[in-house]
Amino acid sequence: MNDGDLIEAVKSYLNIINNGQYSLELEGGNIDISFSENNYIYKLEQLKFIGHVPATNNTAEIKTEFTVNGDLKLSEKNNKI
Repeated sequence: MNDGDLIEAVKSYLNIINNGQYSLELEGGNIDISFSENNYIYKLEQLKFIGHVPATNNTAEIKTEFTVNGDLKLSEKNNKI
């Protein structure tokens, strides 16, 4: 792929994004939320995402599926003086 082809591919993907022609769907899974005084913990179990980007003249179609497992912790930082 030369520089001109790369630029055209990037332009194609930007058009897809700008025109909302892609999809990303959450197909299943579980989110458990726990919290304490200043923490929120999200336990992510088998979150299944399905994505699709259509083909253009310069790019191939993309179909993807991925699963997320893990913990997400959000904490408040209190800087009271």
